[in-house]
This record gives sequence, C-alpha cells and structure tokens, in this order.
Amino acid sequence: MDWVQNLKRTRNGSVYSDPTWFSTTDDRAAKRQKTTPSPTDPRRNQLEALPAELLQQIFLTSMNGNLVQASPVIAVKLSGQTSFYRAAFLLAFYSHDVDKVFDIHRLHYFIPMLELPLSTWDVRSLTKAVLGSRWCSWERVKSWLSENHKYAITQTLQMGKCDNSWREDTQRFMQGQSDIVRMQGRAWWTKDEQQRDVQLETNMWDIRLEHDSDRYEDEWEQEEEESEDYQRDFYTAEWRHELVFQCQLRILGVLTIGEEKMQNCAPDFPGDAPFRDVVQMYMGLEGQEMESRP
Repeated sequence: MDWVQNLKRTRNGSVYSDPTWFSTTDDRAAKRQKTTPSPTDPRRNQLEALPAELLQQIFLTSMNGNLVQASPVIAVKLSGQTSFYRAAFLLAFYSHDVDKVFDIHRLHYFIPMLELPLSTWDVRSLTKAVLGSRWCSWERVKSWLSENHKYAITQTLQMGKCDNSWREDTQRFMQGQSDIVRMQGRAWWTKDEQQRDVQLETNMWDIRLEHDSDRYEDEWEQEEEESEDYQRDFYTAEWRHELVFQCQLRILGVLTIGEEKMQNCAPDFPGDAPFRDVVQMYMGLEGQEMESRP
C-alpha cells in the first residue's frame, strides 16, 4: 500500500496512517466520477490555458498539492519553472522555517503569496504531491540540500577562519567539485573574533552551527567551571553552546531523520532515483512502492 497516499488528517490536525481510508463504496466511487473533470471539461481547459506564472501563483496561494500533479499539460508548463519545484520541495520539508530557507534559496519574492504558517493539512498535501512527482529525484534534492550546506559554510567562514584540516574539503565543495555525500556527518571547528569556539555540523538532514555561550564574565571563570566534575559537565554541556543557525529537514512537518536513523551514512542511490525511495529507507518503508506522477 502506498504510504504517501495513506495519510489522513484528524480533527486536531495530526497526521496518521489509516488503512481503512482507501475502502470506498460504489456510491462514493460514482460520486467522484461525476465530479471529476473530464479531459474535455471546460473548467480543466481553462486552468490549463493559464500561463505558467499564474499557475505558480495559484499554487502558492491555495497550497493545494494536487496542482503539482493536476494534468500533463500543467506539468509540462511548470516543468520549466525550476524555482517552482524548489519552492514546493522547501514548503513540504522545511515548512517550519519558510522565511529562512526561502532567503537561502533566493525565493523571497514568493513569500507575499504565501499564507504562513502552513497548516498540517497543507504540509501533508504538499508532501504527498512532491514525493509522488517524477521531478523530485535524488540528484535534484541533493542540489537543493547543497545550497543549505553552502550557506552554513559561508556563515561559519564569516565568523572565523578555517584551518588546513578542513579548508580543502570545503573549497572543493563550494566550487562544485565535491558531492554533498562527502560532507555527511562531518564537524568543523574554528574561533570567532571573541575567541569563542565555533562548531559546524554538516549533516545532510540537520545542519547546526553553534558557538560557545557568553554566560561567562571572563575566561578564568570558564576555565574554572570546565575543570570541575566531568559527570556534571556531561549533563550541562548543552548550556555552554548557543545555536547560531540550524537547517533541519522534517517529513510531514514533524518527523526528523535523527542520528538513530541516519547513523552518519549517506543514501546510496543513483541520481535519477525518486527522493521518496530515500525517505522510505530512513523511515523503514523501503518495501512499499509509490506511484509516480507527472
């Protein structure tokens, strides 16, 4: 059973899987047949006749994922709108941080068309449509994830200089000579102008940039506390760092690919593989197939 098609929204907005959702009666099937526009339906023809820019605006305003898969004609019109595909992907998987990721990907001009924050239903609809679309390939998604990494690396270099231990790797990646897979599970350190430790974790699904907290009045106070009992330091380690930047991918707006699932290993898929296969692998759903859409 197609798990993407098997998503349902409850009264309070949560998303869960319901195997009875697909059970239909003859009456319900007949009702759908009456209301579904035929290929010659004037309503459908009018929608297909709209320019790609207007279709793009309709999608972003309505947040109806079905438009991505509406018809072959619309699919062809939108196929040249790479910014539209990128926006749809980011809205589906970074719905909790739209302003930030749209700025990273230079899509800020779309923001006025959106009604934020997105509802759970919007995110579910988008996720279903994006994962079911042929254009959402692993190679294309990697290029979008690479933009997030490049932004984080740029922010890190603005805070402090990189040393020889990671200068070559980052330069090759920034110049497009290295794949994002080589950056998976890496951690980089530097110091900022205040001599605070800065750390960048380049995880494919959850990029984190942190620096030491400013809660110490002087370096002697910090050194004194750091020399105290190790066990206490283990439990209070998170207090010592401040999050500067985070870019975390979430499935259905809530599910993250945590360390227990990714194990610092990058997906081993060909570039033309559907991104849904990558999601299935991490979510333990690799045995279920999804229907491809235009």
